[in-house]
Amino acid sequence: MSMINKIDIKNIYGEIIYSHKLSVPVEESSINSKDLRGADLRGFDLRSSDLRGFDLRGAKLCGAKLCGADLIDADLRGADLIDADLIYAHMIRTNLIGSNLNGANYTKELKKYCITDETTIF
Repeated sequence: MSMINKIDIKNIYGEIIYSHKLSVPVEESSINSKDLRGADLRGFDLRSSDLRGFDLRGAKLCGAKLCGADLIDADLRGADLIDADLIYAHMIRTNLIGSNLNGANYTKELKKYCITDETTIF
């Protein structure tokens, strides 16, 4: 049994650009390595990062640079994306219900391809 105490985010080159420490080490096979619910990523440079399918519910991404990031099928429900840079981010089937994108930089296609509702703030 292998125990882990962090989850890594890698860019498209396989380089670790962010490590999220877990409060308690867990068995590797028992964790979804894409679970970053509530992570504090304010102001982080996550350009071109592979976040496909990540669970980022309630994550703090204010001012984060997500240009070119792969956010396809990511769950960003309730995420704080105020002033985030989402230009050229790949966002298809990305769940933005309840998220705050006030002041965020994004293309109009975001509303067409993402999952939103009346609780999503643009």
